[in-house]
Amino acid sequence: ANFQFTDAVIDRLLDIGLAPIITTCFVPPALASTDTAVWTPGARIAPPRDIGLWREFISGHMRHLRQRYGRAIMDDWYFEVWNEPNLTSFFEGSKEDFFGLYRESFAAIKGVLPQARIGGPSTARGEWLEDFLDWTQREGCLPDYLISHIYNNDSESGALSPFDGPQEDAASRSPHFASGVIRGFRKQADAFGFKGEIHWNEWGRSWLPSDPVRETPVEAAFVVKTMAEVSDQADAFAYWCLSDIYDQVGYGRETFHGNYGMLNLQGLRKPAWFAHMMLNRLATDRLVVSSNDAENVAGAIATRDNGRIEVLVYSLHEVEGTHIQFALPEGYKVSETITVDATHHNVLEDWRKLGSPTYCSREQINSLKQGNCLCADVVLGPEGLSYEGKLGGPGIQLVTLEKAY
Repeated sequence: ANFQFTDAVIDRLLDIGLAPIITTCFVPPALASTDTAVWTPGARIAPPRDIGLWREFISGHMRHLRQRYGRAIMDDWYFEVWNEPNLTSFFEGSKEDFFGLYRESFAAIKGVLPQARIGGPSTARGEWLEDFLDWTQREGCLPDYLISHIYNNDSESGALSPFDGPQEDAASRSPHFASGVIRGFRKQADAFGFKGEIHWNEWGRSWLPSDPVRETPVEAAFVVKTMAEVSDQADAFAYWCLSDIYDQVGYGRETFHGNYGMLNLQGLRKPAWFAHMMLNRLATDRLVVSSNDAENVAGAIATRDNGRIEVLVYSLHEVEGTHIQFALPEGYKVSETITVDATHHNVLEDWRKLGSPTYCSREQINSLKQGNCLCADVVLGPEGLSYEGKLGGPGIQLVTLEKAY
């Protein structure tokens, strides 16, 4: 085996202060039982033709990693087995085939690094969890942490998903499907008595490889709404994905073409990027927030830290102007606001004003980058009884409150 490429990737992650999550998929061509493949590299999705050879392959890579990086560094790493084995487009085998593959991979990893944290079932839509937990407990390979993936439009084929919420929200056009699956997954894990971490290491509003709405403030509002509702239901959420620079579905021609990334090919930040930046401004002391929105698609997260209060408002309403109003706590004033909507922190709209060029010139890219940073829209001083603001369509707004005296 040649581990040069994986070494280079792991080295780069460690150099910038990140610990990897290593996924044991897909099968090398020499070990695959069929030639069925996905994506440009031709990744084989069939189970290995010889499970013993597969186990030795995984053990060999683990021994290489241990020798190169050492146990102490690897204690911060996570491991998982396969990617979405419940989807025939990613695994050409049955559920039983995957369970057997998981058991052998688990043994191979733990055999070299007993303290390794191994997760599963890594399914789409939260499926197979109950069967997976029951089976792994019987087989002595219970996962150290749980993993699943969810997109809100998975509801079009998600009849088997664990779901907690009104039945009308388990529908293809409901903005609440992802939250319902995340809650349902948590309830199944709790009912089993699972005490480890839960990771949603792939999630978003849409799984479609090209979805132009994903690059608009609608995505930013969906990100904040989902975190407002279910951030306490898991230990980690990894939005898919960071950048348009990855070779899964190829690269689009246009500067913006509906790809998955929060950054485009030129590093321009889309509204979803700013949503994560604004979520990162929040503290851990969360305050109770109530909303009078009848459709449950507008609301807020509020946190407090050393007297400073951050209120992150979201709205998915498809209207030109969403009115925001809330009472100010006694002794507080608004110090600044930051808005992401149709006309604020929306690089897609700035690009359209340039004529939506397929290939931006260097001058155009530099011009777009100048305003492509998180900055306050307005700084307010006077203390008042309430705050009133506005969103120009779907979007989010961060309101910072500080003590007036």
